[in-house]
Amino acid sequence: DEDFVLQDWSWTWDSTSVEDGDHYVAVRFVNQSGSVSESFRRTYEVDNLPAAPELALTGLSNVYNQGLVTSSAVAGTVLEVRFEFLNDGDASADNVGLLLEAPGSSSEVYPSQGVIGSVEAGERRSYSLYWWATEPGTHEVVISIDPDEQLADVDRSDNEIRFTFTVDPRPVEPSLRFLQGAVTTMPLIPVPDQPFEVSVRLDNLGQNEATSLTMSLERWTEDGWLSVETATIGRINGGSSTSGFATARFLDQVDDVGGHQYRVLLSGNGVEAEHAEHRFTVVADTFTLGSPIRLSLDDGETPIDLIGGEDGAVLLTTREGELHARILSSSMVVISDVLVERNWGGEIASTVRSDGMIQLTWTRRTMSEDGYTLQDLGIAALTTTGQMTPVQRELTPLKLSEGSYWGLDVAERNGEVVIAGYHRDISTGGSWLDVTSIFTMISERPDLSGSWNGPYIVHSDVDVLASQGDPVSVAISEERLHILYQTVRDDITGVERLGLLYTHGERDQEAWNFLAAVGDDASDHHLALDDEGRLVGVWIERQGEDAQVCTAVTDQGWSIEAAECIDAPGALSTSMIERDHGLMVMYDEVSIRGPVVRFGLLAVGDGTEAYALANILEAGRLLGASGESVDVVVGFTSTTGALDLRILADADPKNSDGNGGSWVDDLLAPLPGDRDMQMLILGGSGMVVVVLLLAMVLTARRAMRRRPREEDQDESDLDEDVLVMVEPVKDVVPFAVVDEEEEIIAVLDDEDDAAEEEETVRPDPVNARQERRRRRAMAGTMPQPEATLALPIPALPALADLPPPTLDDAALPALPALPDLPPPSREAVCGSCEASFTVRDLTLRRVPCPICGDSVEV
Repeated sequence: DEDFVLQDWSWTWDSTSVEDGDHYVAVRFVNQSGSVSESFRRTYEVDNLPAAPELALTGLSNVYNQGLVTSSAVAGTVLEVRFEFLNDGDASADNVGLLLEAPGSSSEVYPSQGVIGSVEAGERRSYSLYWWATEPGTHEVVISIDPDEQLADVDRSDNEIRFTFTVDPRPVEPSLRFLQGAVTTMPLIPVPDQPFEVSVRLDNLGQNEATSLTMSLERWTEDGWLSVETATIGRINGGSSTSGFATARFLDQVDDVGGHQYRVLLSGNGVEAEHAEHRFTVVADTFTLGSPIRLSLDDGETPIDLIGGEDGAVLLTTREGELHARILSSSMVVISDVLVERNWGGEIASTVRSDGMIQLTWTRRTMSEDGYTLQDLGIAALTTTGQMTPVQRELTPLKLSEGSYWGLDVAERNGEVVIAGYHRDISTGGSWLDVTSIFTMISERPDLSGSWNGPYIVHSDVDVLASQGDPVSVAISEERLHILYQTVRDDITGVERLGLLYTHGERDQEAWNFLAAVGDDASDHHLALDDEGRLVGVWIERQGEDAQVCTAVTDQGWSIEAAECIDAPGALSTSMIERDHGLMVMYDEVSIRGPVVRFGLLAVGDGTEAYALANILEAGRLLGASGESVDVVVGFTSTTGALDLRILADADPKNSDGNGGSWVDDLLAPLPGDRDMQMLILGGSGMVVVVLLLAMVLTARRAMRRRPREEDQDESDLDEDVLVMVEPVKDVVPFAVVDEEEEIIAVLDDEDDAAEEEETVRPDPVNARQERRRRRAMAGTMPQPEATLALPIPALPALADLPPPTLDDAALPALPALPDLPPPSREAVCGSCEASFTVRDLTLRRVPCPICGDSVEV
């Protein structure tokens, strides 16, 4: 034991001198006597290159025809090729290109290429590309990832997959089919009480032509099928590698908003009985689709979601790991850019609140002081003008090695906001059971920090991974919360599949007990409540060629037996918008015209006919649709990655529900805030108006009472003065009269030219009333003006007869313009101060003198 000594030993290894990859290092000790110790082995991964993505196509590719795996198909068939790929690098890959190469794959109708915005390090993805197999024969199909070598991928040997596929020639005889997307309308959304055109496309998949065809359009009414119109098709060409087609057009008109059922009956040469009828739905509404508006994004910027507000919209995007909000005006022009989160964690949810603000919640990543990567939630609100509230952090940050938050959703009702999502707890308190749960958080004042209650764990042990599932869907009613979520299930059939379940419970309650099965192989689900408290759900079932869009309108116990589903090949995205007359539903699919976006309505009327999905709106994929104002903004992405926005404008916003808006709604519409705040503002304004009107009435009544008293007093004074002023005046009799035949002469007494001067004694007036009487008495003794006039002037002699003037041929001069009539007026003389003035108003009987203020009668 005395020879035993502890020693430190070290060895230096330059890892930069070796190739990248895994390296095994073994250490053992040998003493002088030759004894050898056991080997200690360690594995080290050497990565000398900078962080870069490493993309690889994994697994076998499968070719699907009508949802079934197939190894051959008829020429001209649209085939779906599904495959998986993995980013095995240590950096995310942005704008990943995918390409399918095969004869016929260059078609502009079906997407044989695609672009994925971002693939995180270690993420595995599934994708589908479409092949229009138009050439018969056995062909080699090549699928490649990053074909243009835009990414810094070190190992490109696994970036391709090759396989062979057989395409059979077409049948010789005519083969007539109504393919997916055969029906379109013009306008795209028919307006009630206005005619619209229905176009029906008929394809011939055979080699020979089809002739003498008749197509009839019928609409379902309460009395049965009603014939609308009949069209004749003379010929549809065939082909060995391509299909010919013809289009029949019909005119019709409907009266109501909602879905209307139609069917097309086909007869003629080459028509098969099982393909002689095609049924479809046309949705009529008051909305019209505006022109597309192309948005240009920065290099490496990827759109995430589109949110419509009252005065514009917000486009959420990501670039270089940051989360941005592009603020759009009402004309869909970018006016500002708001940085929402610098360290975005890849998850975000949003909703428009009743006060017009946009509620956001997202995951964020930070670095702890110990060097661990942490994840938590950020909560904030954003306006359509770009103003953002302070970011709140209400959940405990988690180490990525111990757990994560994902699958978020947010809902709001009357100011109450609920956040829901998945919480993966890997450490599970040290037991490392890796349990996934569903949590909720609630706040009635979401902009105030510390006002959030929760989190409440409403369901635990949910069997779903972030790479499998979609975000939860949450809705709020008066009594409880409602959630749609995904989990792996094997009940009934015994086959494991990703199922969709519904649950509800009280706001502050954990471990909810209610569960109901909704669907299988579901994705992209949405949940809402209509005005009558019914649950409305929409989701996608299955994938690829056999994908369907399913809808359900049911009570809060989810008592519906089966959902309504419609074929939507290639559907990837859905969107649901609440409106007064129903819930708008939009989804995308792949049709004979390529990727298109469809439009429909749910919960129309009393809910008995709640299912109406049909109209094709636009070519491309659906990014999102939203709208809290009268109009709705819809975002589309083309197969080349271009982003277009279009506005669904309501041509009749007051009568979209068929009943018309009330006058109260018209008054509340321009007021800010929710309906309660609008009612308070309206009530306060009404009280102010009533008080002002009452004050005006009282003032007018007092003025009317005071005026008659003054007039009566003035009239009594004038009457009394007139009685005093009346004096008899004797007529002046001529002294002598000479009566002659030629003229009459009246001789009057001579009067002195000079008036006698009399001394006037003016006693001091006792009051103003006596002074006015004295002045009027003096005015009455003055001679009248007509008495001082001289005798009338003798008449002028008559004019002599003059010869008429000679007129030449020249035109007479124009008469001068007549002068304007003078304004009507009367002259008045004040008896007190003898002032003369003009009265313009002929309706007045008495006016005040402008000099002395006495009342003058005119």
